[in-house]
Amino acid sequence: MRFTLFLIAFTLTVQECESTKDCKYKDGLFGRIDLTSVGLKNTPAFRNLPSTGQPDIYFYSYNPCYPFNEASCSDVAGCQITRSGNQSFALASHTSVSWSVTPTGNVSLIYDFNGRMLTVNLMCSTELDQLEIYGEYELKKYNMTLFSRCACWNGC
Repeated sequence: MRFTLFLIAFTLTVQECESTKDCKYKDGLFGRIDLTSVGLKNTPAFRNLPSTGQPDIYFYSYNPCYPFNEASCSDVAGCQITRSGNQSFALASHTSVSWSVTPTGNVSLIYDFNGRMLTVNLMCSTELDQLEIYGEYELKKYNMTLFSRCACWNGC
């Protein structure tokens, strides 16, 4: 019996990348994303928005780059507040974020904070900055999409 051995060589290229919390990301393949001009200081850029995906009893606030305080949420990137204003939950901290970049260049910010996970998908847009809230799609898992020219590679 005769055996033939084939060797296949794989080359794995690791792209140089660096990030500054949830503000800036630099990738050796696609370029850079800078959300600094989207976030506001001391107040959320997107405040008390309802969910457009899963109808629920909450409003959501989000701010990239700079922490804010709202209701009982302190120094956060994201906050969930009941429409009555009786309860609030911190969804995200700027110190608990990681960047996710697909091979095709789609980008998400993933915040893992106090047992809650918030995913903010970045979508390149030439319109005014907009945040679409999909709400709590699974227990303590939340999804939003940020539309901005600053979400474009090399956009800001």
